[in-house]
Amino acid sequence: MKEPLAKWVAINKVKENPENPRTITEEELDRLVESLKTFPKMIEYRPILADPKTGYIIGGNQRHKAATRLGWEKVPVVYIEDEFSKEKLKEIMLKDNLDYGEWDFDIVKNEFEKDDLISWGLEDAKYLSFEQDFDLDGHEEDYEDYEEHEDYEENQIKRIVFNLNDRDYKEALDFITQLVENGEINNASDFLIQALEK
Repeated sequence: MKEPLAKWVAINKVKENPENPRTITEEELDRLVESLKTFPKMIEYRPILADPKTGYIIGGNQRHKAATRLGWEKVPVVYIEDEFSKEKLKEIMLKDNLDYGEWDFDIVKNEFEKDDLISWGLEDAKYLSFEQDFDLDGHEEDYEDYEEHEDYEENQIKRIVFNLNDRDYKEALDFITQLVENGEINNASDFLIQALEK
């Protein structure tokens, strides 16, 4: 099977798809911009996928947005050569944005630095307990005791996803932040546990 080759095209030759269901916050976009800025070659490995008839982006709307913000004049694009229906193109666009699989956090913690993970966009790393997070001076035995007696399954990172509109999201985030700042809870996980117990 012939490999599709990316072509460098003027950035305005492809455009954001109005039917793209994936959104990005300003903070997330800032991180993506920084990622492309520090490692621009990454976009060559994940080029933009576009419909040659309309110029609409099928995959890579956010990368295009980040490249635009960086002032790039050209981006690598792979044009879909097959004759697909509009429905099929929408299916491809949706599947391009699905998250498959789960993280093996034992490998993540052993092979990467926490600050790197967070700066690269792995939000879950904020909630991981890395060994260097603990001050072990004079408390090595306590840490070993913790490792031996804590139930492994109970301490794995789990994800709960809430789909909220912008207003409700901001209100929930402000509320949790206020509770943390007031010392009423240690973190968002405590808040969720308390809420689920009610």
